[in-house]
Amino acid sequence: MSIPDRLFQLGKAYANNAKERIEDALAERELDAHTGGASAESDTDALMRRAREKIEASRSQALSKGHVEASVVPVVAPSGVASTSEWTSQERLAFQTLGIAVTHDLSLVQSTYETLVRRADARRFPDGSAEQKAVESILERVNVAYDVIRRKLDPTENRFSKLEF
Repeated sequence: MSIPDRLFQLGKAYANNAKERIEDALAERELDAHTGGASAESDTDALMRRAREKIEASRSQALSKGHVEASVVPVVAPSGVASTSEWTSQERLAFQTLGIAVTHDLSLVQSTYETLVRRADARRFPDGSAEQKAVESILERVNVAYDVIRRKLDPTENRFSKLEF
């Protein structure tokens, strides 16, 4: 790809990103106007909800175009997965926080966790900004969810906690 083509693609991506941010801000203002400005959910819950909406929109767009990435595939629980009655409500909430179906596949959980950690890197945002604080909060929730799931699925997790020296 030539340098002018690459510059054009970068400029186009930047413009699309700015357009999405403006549309999100307008949608949020419209939502606040309808609800009278009082919102029952916290800022981080609102960010998580909007992120889930964007992920679902991306999934449906990828499925309609025939492009399906490995990290986007698990919309439904795969066959061979135990029923959700084996999972506590905290564990089911942890899977929901990571945005994946309840599964026994630790590798899927780990790859999803790594993807979310890369996306929620606080260094990507200006120091002291509201976005950076929101991302730190989201990252904390993702870490807690991953720890809950890892304790359940990883057979080596509790192996050394029972040893005495």
